[in-house]
Amino acid sequence: MGGGAFAQAAITAQGNVRVDQNAVSGSLSNPLSAAGVGVGDPNGSNAAASGSLSLAGGASATVQQTFLANFFGSRTGVLDVRGFGTAYGGGDLAAGGGDGRGVLRVLDGGLVDLDGRIDLGSFQGGGSGILQIDGFAEVEATSAGFLRGRGDVTGGGVLDLGFGGLTLGDGGSFDLSLDTGGELRVGTLQVGSTNGGVGSTLRLGDDAVARLGAGQVNAGSRVEMAGGTIRTDFLLLSGGALEGSGRFEGELRVLDGAGSRGRVSVAAGERLAVQRPGQFITAIDNAGLVENGGVLDLGGATFVNNQSGSYLGRGGTFRGFEFQNEGQDAAVDLLSGANTFDADFINSQNRRVTVTGGATAAFQQDVVNQGLVRVDPGSQATFVGTYSGAGDLLGGGGVTFLGDVQIGNSPAVVNVGVASTFASTSTFEIEIGGTDRDAEDFDGVNFLTGGSYDFQGGTLDVKTFGGFAPENGDTFEIFRFESFAMIPVTGGFGDVVLQQLGGGLSFDVSNLLVDGTITVVPEPASAALLLAGTGLLLRRRRA
Repeated sequence: MGGGAFAQAAITAQGNVRVDQNAVSGSLSNPLSAAGVGVGDPNGSNAAASGSLSLAGGASATVQQTFLANFFGSRTGVLDVRGFGTAYGGGDLAAGGGDGRGVLRVLDGGLVDLDGRIDLGSFQGGGSGILQIDGFAEVEATSAGFLRGRGDVTGGGVLDLGFGGLTLGDGGSFDLSLDTGGELRVGTLQVGSTNGGVGSTLRLGDDAVARLGAGQVNAGSRVEMAGGTIRTDFLLLSGGALEGSGRFEGELRVLDGAGSRGRVSVAAGERLAVQRPGQFITAIDNAGLVENGGVLDLGGATFVNNQSGSYLGRGGTFRGFEFQNEGQDAAVDLLSGANTFDADFINSQNRRVTVTGGATAAFQQDVVNQGLVRVDPGSQATFVGTYSGAGDLLGGGGVTFLGDVQIGNSPAVVNVGVASTFASTSTFEIEIGGTDRDAEDFDGVNFLTGGSYDFQGGTLDVKTFGGFAPENGDTFEIFRFESFAMIPVTGGFGDVVLQQLGGGLSFDVSNLLVDGTITVVPEPASAALLLAGTGLLLRRRRA
């Protein structure tokens, strides 16, 4: 068909209907029924042909086999469905092959309803496919492969693939954008190729929603959040990226893929909320996460930095139930700016956290350090909640303890080499369960040169552990100073709470900030126990 309007009667064909006269269009306002419809050059017979078929004003086309929009040619084929027009297909729809373009445009309440799949772009040449769904229009199919080109789903439009799959850019590059209420429904989503390629993008703008059963973002590709929402059972970043501002509901896992580490990126002024309804854990493995002044909010979920994971902070905020730094080569590097962790933080054995480059780190909840926390000169860490664990605290930078300090794993000996401030709100807890320091029978701190230690009138709490009963004359070297003459120790404790030992014995802590020792003495000898003459308050705990 060369072109013109077909508005007076239904058109029925046993074979195929073809629209291919250079840039001339055919339009239908009454039903069309055919075995197939080709627009442009659907079969390679006229590579220079282009054409368009428009279904408008309630018109419908029912095709038993395939819609082809310029599948072989070098120019353009357009299938346009709008104004409550409807295209029904018993087979597939393919648009864009050869070196030209195929366009599927569904607007203003139009409907494309297929029993087959949609293919945009092709391996045959450099052709591309273009998809536009707008104005509460809808496209329904069983699955889709968008190889090369772009797509826009906006204005309440819907791309509904049911339980089927959608691949963006498998070997090519395809950018799909959802915006202003646009919606994607699909069983499985793959963004980018597992075999490399130039990368593809799924973008979710304001009020857009992507509902996925499961998804995977491959190396070089990304999901860009710009105010939209993803709802999924599971999304895997296999070398790809999730970035921007929006809401993610589901399980998010980040893995190395094709030699490229997956990452979550939240830049300045952005906020990405990650939540899994009804669950407490969102596991993120091998996470290459960069937070540049933004907010990553996991709600009640846990962030697991696993295997060779790397969390890079440049002045942003992490919120969640818990942050676990537990992978074999996992690391947290806070490189600049003011970084905040509003979650319990666990740094596992042999793992590290580094605060460097003048960065600050505020840990608002409890911290368990079983590995290494390094605060370099010019950087500062503040622990608001309880700080505990058998890990070391080194680097020569500054550290402030506003909450309680519980050294060890009941008990342990740790190394501290930072400028430490123990605030008046802090309680320093010491547990004693034996007499052998090398066996870590009691809590101990090795204060190293390069640090300073300022006690600003907090509480000292000394208690026994594991049923241990000290004897008269037992001495416990709690604080060991690497070089006492070179390590400034200032201030003292404003309150002392001691375990009652029984048998007329008591702990003498008067030398704790002098030579680092606590000694068991007869109770009458412990009248002035800590820094005599300073007016410090002594309280006793019942055994």
